[in-house]
Amino acid sequence: RHTPLRPLAVSQPNRVVAFDKVLNDAQHHRQTNTVAFPENTNGVGRVVVTLRLDATPKGIDPWDRLANLYLYDDSGERFEILRWITPYRKAWEWKADVTDFLPLLKGKKKLEASCGPYAEGWLVTVTFDFYPGRLERVPYKVVNLWSGAPPIGLADQPVEKFFVPRTVDVDRECTGARFRSVVTGHGMEPNTDNAGEFHPLWRKLHVNGQTWQNNLWKEDVYLNPCRPQCGTWKFDRAGWAPCDLVTPWAVDLESL
Repeated sequence: RHTPLRPLAVSQPNRVVAFDKVLNDAQHHRQTNTVAFPENTNGVGRVVVTLRLDATPKGIDPWDRLANLYLYDDSGERFEILRWITPYRKAWEWKADVTDFLPLLKGKKKLEASCGPYAEGWLVTVTFDFYPGRLERVPYKVVNLWSGAPPIGLADQPVEKFFVPRTVDVDRECTGARFRSVVTGHGMEPNTDNAGEFHPLWRKLHVNGQTWQNNLWKEDVYLNPCRPQCGTWKFDRAGWAPCDLVTPWAVDLESL
């Protein structure tokens, strides 16, 4: 005799809507909103952001575009929460774990969705789901190290002048740290053959005498679940793919 299984009790997340089908087209490159996140995040075990692009009444942008989701803290400092590349003339939806940003996802915050289409664009929806649970590692501070778009290949603007060494004070309560780098290559000049987009480059992280190396190159673009698309969606690229949430290069630094 089999004992009937009782349904498991699944806790529903606390959902916060940041953007609800806001228009992002040639006339609307930047949308902002003040979002009311939970005042207290004790008991939160995971935060998942859902990003959805829907067709506008006039259609969908035919090209792949660089796009960003930014959060501004109480001092006005800007933090990049997500970076994505839009698909060629398609709607799509992504989910990403953003628990590392939990210290910023409290109280009222200004959010900005930024993308520069030259045609129809998309309707953009962004939601945050706060799932109850227990964190083994509790993030308590997010520190910006470098933020911007440095050129590569200009003799009079060496990239070393952008990535200057940084000293980060470590609080006594800190038991570990995680380095996150979100980088994508774009553009044609000054290199030839679209090297900004189609040229792999190594990158190194130096921390307290230790070094980590990573290649800025995405080799599985043809496996993109959003397929087929229009355009050159199959080609490997410098850290990204059309219709792709950019994956951070993450390095855990507990041993330092």
